[in-house]
Amino acid sequence: MKRIAYLSPYPYQKARSLTASKKFYIVTPTPQTARSLRVPHHSLEALAIQTLGKNGLAVAPALIASRILRGAAAEVISTADIEGTSRVFEPTLKELLQAGNWQQERNSSSPYTDSSYPLTPISIPLESSSRKRFEQLARLATTYRERLRQRNSIDPAEIFWQAAAVLPERRSQSLSVGESLLLYGYHFPRADELAFVDALAGDESILLLAGIDHPLFVENQKGLQWLKQKGWQVEVSDATPQSLGERAADMFLDSSSVAQLSSGEEVSLQKANPQDNPQDNLQDLPLAHTYPHLEAEVRGVLAQVKTLLSEQIAPNDIAIVARDENLYGPTILDIAWEYEVPVRALYAIPLKTTRFGAWVQALAETILAGLPFEQTLKVLAHPLCGGLAPEIWPQVRKLHPSSLQAWQDMGVDLSILSWPQKDTRANWVKRLQDVLSFWNLRRRASRWAREAVAYYKFLEGLVSLSEPAVEILSLVQFVEEISQLLSLSRVPAAPGRGGVELHAPISLTGACYRHVFVLGVAEGLLPAPVRQDPVLDFRDRQVLSEFGIPLAGVNTAGQEALSFWAVCLAASESLTLSYPRLIERSETLASPYLSQLGLKPAAAPPLPVASIESARKLSLRTSPGNKENKNNKQAKVVSAPLWQVRENKPTRVGSYLADSAANIAPWSGNKEIAPRSGKKGADGMPLDFADCQDKPDLQDKVLQDKVLPHAYHAWEVEQGRESSDLPDEYDGIIGIPLDPSEREFSASQLVNLGQCPFKWFADKILSLGELEEAEEELSPSLRGRLYHKTLELALKWAIGEKHSEGQLSEANLERDNLEVNLAAESQMAIAGYSNYTDWGDNNDTALTTQDLREKVLANLENAFLAAEKMEKLPALPAWEGSREEHLTVLRRTVLASDFLQEEAQVLSTEKKFQGEWYGLKVRGFVDRIDRTEEGLAIVDYKTSSTAPKGAKDMDGKAKLDIQLPLYVQVAAKEFISGGEQIANAYYYSLTKSKILKKADIDEEALAQFAERVKLQLETGHFPVEPDIDRVACRYCPYDLVCRQGTRLSRK
Repeated sequence: MKRIAYLSPYPYQKARSLTASKKFYIVTPTPQTARSLRVPHHSLEALAIQTLGKNGLAVAPALIASRILRGAAAEVISTADIEGTSRVFEPTLKELLQAGNWQQERNSSSPYTDSSYPLTPISIPLESSSRKRFEQLARLATTYRERLRQRNSIDPAEIFWQAAAVLPERRSQSLSVGESLLLYGYHFPRADELAFVDALAGDESILLLAGIDHPLFVENQKGLQWLKQKGWQVEVSDATPQSLGERAADMFLDSSSVAQLSSGEEVSLQKANPQDNPQDNLQDLPLAHTYPHLEAEVRGVLAQVKTLLSEQIAPNDIAIVARDENLYGPTILDIAWEYEVPVRALYAIPLKTTRFGAWVQALAETILAGLPFEQTLKVLAHPLCGGLAPEIWPQVRKLHPSSLQAWQDMGVDLSILSWPQKDTRANWVKRLQDVLSFWNLRRRASRWAREAVAYYKFLEGLVSLSEPAVEILSLVQFVEEISQLLSLSRVPAAPGRGGVELHAPISLTGACYRHVFVLGVAEGLLPAPVRQDPVLDFRDRQVLSEFGIPLAGVNTAGQEALSFWAVCLAASESLTLSYPRLIERSETLASPYLSQLGLKPAAAPPLPVASIESARKLSLRTSPGNKENKNNKQAKVVSAPLWQVRENKPTRVGSYLADSAANIAPWSGNKEIAPRSGKKGADGMPLDFADCQDKPDLQDKVLQDKVLPHAYHAWEVEQGRESSDLPDEYDGIIGIPLDPSEREFSASQLVNLGQCPFKWFADKILSLGELEEAEEELSPSLRGRLYHKTLELALKWAIGEKHSEGQLSEANLERDNLEVNLAAESQMAIAGYSNYTDWGDNNDTALTTQDLREKVLANLENAFLAAEKMEKLPALPAWEGSREEHLTVLRRTVLASDFLQEEAQVLSTEKKFQGEWYGLKVRGFVDRIDRTEEGLAIVDYKTSSTAPKGAKDMDGKAKLDIQLPLYVQVAAKEFISGGEQIANAYYYSLTKSKILKKADIDEEALAQFAERVKLQLETGHFPVEPDIDRVACRYCPYDLVCRQGTRLSRK
């Protein structure tokens, strides 16, 4: 009985007629191709794997194959970078295995082989460098295959060759097929596929191929010639274009001629003029649209898709095509979620890019690093892990645990992450499985279809990871293998059932859809650019192709054109092509494919509003509160929304849109959206459209959108902020009085109030201050505290030692630490030292300035170490060396003449005070008080090189000093007695070792400032009014709240 290979320009027509007239076991490459014929899906690849399984061979898992390839590369190629070399050679190796004709002994069963000469690497006329690379590639392929065979495994690239080799000819019955085969959708079969088809197909089997007299189909003609030699009968199917897609495919090829078979036989393939068979119900021509950018293109296409869905077009009758699925896929999925359009994206992505894969990768790296704070927190806070208990969070932020014991001390049991440094593969995998069970990853991942698939794909990969079970691996090696498994394993980007499908062009081969949308029809995207291979360049591949090794890449442009031709064939009623004029910051041009179709791209037509989010934006733009709309009374809606509500006949789209009809604020007919009426519904919510006033059913639906009233409110607030209107409660004018007598202010609080009232309001009233967090680097604030504490301790110890000779003992040091812990508010109580002497009562025994300076220098290092403990200094890199640098700065400071004036005595350090200042309660700490010949001096340490800024003066500049006058006017009354007066007060720079600024007290200005503060509190007036130079804004953490900027000039 004969086997037939049909040649047709429109294979789908022939396939439909054959499936209707005779019972076949139908083989198709993809589920969508089988669905187009309304038959179950059976692929040639599945049959090949089934054949191999019956003969004791299996396809090697990706992780095992990668491991074997690295071992083969280490044996064959002399290189220090085995991993990198394997990655470079792997794609070309796969192509070579798929080509099949690279061994010295020719395979005469190959369709495209001329066996008239022997093939060896030396016989191929390649350049010396190329020949060397090809020899390396051939040896690598041989070694790789031999190692696979030792495991009774093969590489996925050679499944068809190996299946053809082990299967007796014409034995489809051996696979329980039991019927003749009809192979459809393999329009452009490779040599290995044809070899397996020939071995598999029984009597009366039929292979449908695409073909006309065109250079693109040369390879098909070669394949037909080989099939004829194998006894296949070649027949040509007469056909005329019956769909828009078939006519578009004709236009793309622009040929109507005679197919030349390689045998010399001419077979007429006459194609009818499209105008001979007019189809009134079909779109006449494909459409070509341009969009300003990629997101606009995706939104436009999905809006058209949703329009079709609302017209009861089935989702599986619509296809979205993108040549670069990784470029378009994420945007399509995001916007489809917004539009509530069900989209399935089956292109493969690495497991590590999924939520589950990212969590496993982070987990492995965290265990390897020893559970450091940041990495461990990312693992615990991941949606798949569940996070920490709310009551533990504040303590975790304060302490930053960075080891297993530290986490355990805080009540977080992470003992399951305590892994040894070495173990067997089986034990490593068991530990990882225990972790997955501990956090119940199976249940948590099941919330998302992709994550559920990723979870089971990972479990499948763990089987390969555990082999050989007794092999010993270090923790580092095991983590590396986990990373490789996550990189090699692939899962669909958006799996599921039903919905509109996203495909690459080649995936539509043989399929049929009523409506096809092709995105990214731009130069550089479709067709995809041709790129050189690092192992074998184009010239090398051309030479190898002439010698019977048809590697991919020789005719990449032709393959791209064929896949686009298949896309055209797939569209039965409409074909819409589009491209963005801008991708990121790069301008794009139209693809040459558009001109081949005779299309000139035009701007996309106005589109309906396709989501409730878009509806809200449109409603806001047309609301009377919109300042722009007040100047544009002709504002119109670009088109009717998809959710049109006709008289008593609300449009209802499929079940996937059931919720949207209940949640969207409805519109009527083609009317533009009317502005808000200002009225409210029964529950106090505003009615959002004037149309709703006389339609109770619409009012109910409007009220169901609980977001829109809040959106209106937020929109009005934002417009008020940006307008020239007076500040309101959202700019700090709350109008709620605060009693000044009930509050106590520090100098820094008064400075903040004086520089920008809103800054103080956000911090102290709204409590928006940053959460307390352990510091992990030497920030300016931490350095300042460290310097302050060091000098405080060194000075106190120096004074306390005046009756003793030795240096401070360890007991004193520990006691000092105890005092610091017990006196948290002042951080260091003056009382409590056994050798402490009250400086004010012991002037006769006071140290000289030189003695004091020497004792401070002698105690400086111990004081610095104690300060590190008191300030909980985190572990910093190279801190031993850095500590000495900081000590050098402090030693230079102590030695400076301005640090201690001649004959000066230190009376107090870190002295706490409380009092009243111009009617305001104040408190604070004075860094140091000295007794000098002129009188008492107040010293305030600064680590900066410039004097601190003050509150706003009458000119709006931050020049009114508050801190030193406050110390002089309040602190003196608090702890100075005996008639002594403050003679001086100044800021002293610890880094520059000099006086930065002395006190300049303007009592009138200070009194006015205090009255202004009281008035702001009593009236609830805290506007966003920073100083002219915006000093208050430089390090302000509340800029996202106040929105300071050019808008303030309009107030």
